Amino acid sequence: LKNGYYILQVIESIASKIPDLATVKKSVEADLLKEMQATLAEEDANDFLEKLKTTGQTEASDALEGITFKSTDYFKRSERIPDIGWENTVSQKAFELSSEKPLPDSAIKGQKGFYVIRLKARRLPETQEFDKEKQQLQETLVNQKKLKAFNTWLSEVRKRSDISIREEFQQ
Repeated sequence: LKNGYYILQVIESIASKIPDLATVKKSVEADLLKEMQATLAEEDANDFLEKLKTTGQTEASDALEGITFKSTDYFKRSERIPDIGWENTVSQKAFELSSEKPLPDSAIKGQKGFYVIRLKARRLPETQEFDKEKQQLQETLVNQKKLKAFNTWLSEVRKRSDISIREEFQQ
């Protein structure tokens, strides 16, 4: 992990069981409510997206109250989205859009809810800016490949090895 290495050991194994409804009733109700809210939110977002595709922004926003449109600044694939945060799914879908297809096929489920996005403009990176970042990108890719090669090697060594744990070395 980020702050070090951990060795995990099973101390106790508890058999699975289905708890009594009375014990989990509030939790089940809360989960069901959350699931129903998410379903309705997704339906509303997809309805809004369809209206946006057929009628345009003004008419679509009239259809649902409380809709606010926000525009972000330009962002890179590897950066957080301004005013949204780290939403990998939203970022991935945003970079799939083009001037020919400025809207996604469906609303996008993110960590904070559902998003309906539209491509306003795309800006290609400047050559000088790319040249500055090129070395760093190459180093990052090389390090990723080294880590993948090491993990593959380690996995193969573990498969071929006989590993035993000695009780006297455990605390």
